[in-house]
Amino acid sequence: MLEFSNCQNISDQALVFLSEGLLHLKSSLRTLTLSMDSNYLITNEWIKTLSLSLTGLASLTNLHLDFYKCTRIDNFGLEKFSWNLRSISTLTNLTLVFSYCNQIGDKGLSNLVNGIKGLKALSILNLAFNNCERITGNGFINLASNFKSLNLDKLSLNFSSCQKITNQGLETMVKNLKCLIFLSNLELKFRYCSEIEEQGVANIPIQLRESKSLGHLSCEFSGCQVIDKKTISNFFMNFKNCRFILMVLNITFNMKKVLLQDYPHCSFI
Repeated sequence: MLEFSNCQNISDQALVFLSEGLLHLKSSLRTLTLSMDSNYLITNEWIKTLSLSLTGLASLTNLHLDFYKCTRIDNFGLEKFSWNLRSISTLTNLTLVFSYCNQIGDKGLSNLVNGIKGLKALSILNLAFNNCERITGNGFINLASNFKSLNLDKLSLNFSSCQKITNQGLETMVKNLKCLIFLSNLELKFRYCSEIEEQGVANIPIQLRESKSLGHLSCEFSGCQVIDKKTISNFFMNFKNCRFILMVLNITFNMKKVLLQDYPHCSFI
């Protein structure tokens, strides 16, 4: 694990040496965790250089990159990054954090997914774009439409405080998840997404109805103020005809954990 959090004097030129050094580990490195959060000097050019270096790591299976608050990374940077990412065919576990990268919008998200969808060995995917204010419902729909090319077992998406994501974007994404026939663990985080309303939340079980393998579901909608007790009740009732059996269910609304005993008319295994 390499951590350079809050090292605000590190520039692209200095980090090129890090990227070049990774090439010396090309035959042995299987897991790489790199945290660069709050490094405001990191630009598109460096993440392009980094991704190019990663293509030379022939044994890499687990990759965790954290670019939290690297605010100079934009849509063009993600295009460069994703172009090389698709070549890392050995990846089985991928985590990418672009939280608070407020120059990233729909196009950047689409570029990234175009790279990810080529990772045929990928089984675990974690994406964090919370507080990326330029991501809209349309960008989210584009993200969802590309999931069908992946064989994921676990998927975690964090789009909290992306204020432009709508019910339509949420419902389309969740509906497309039925193409992931091996998906057993799903985590959705949409805290403080003010455009997501009652119907979008209540319909999540309906959109997941055909997901036969799903056993673990976690949803966070705290801060979505329009969600009320009726929404929660409808959410639970919509599990009625689902083809999967949930073993673990974690739901959070309005900063309070939902207790199943508050809804005795619903039954879960």
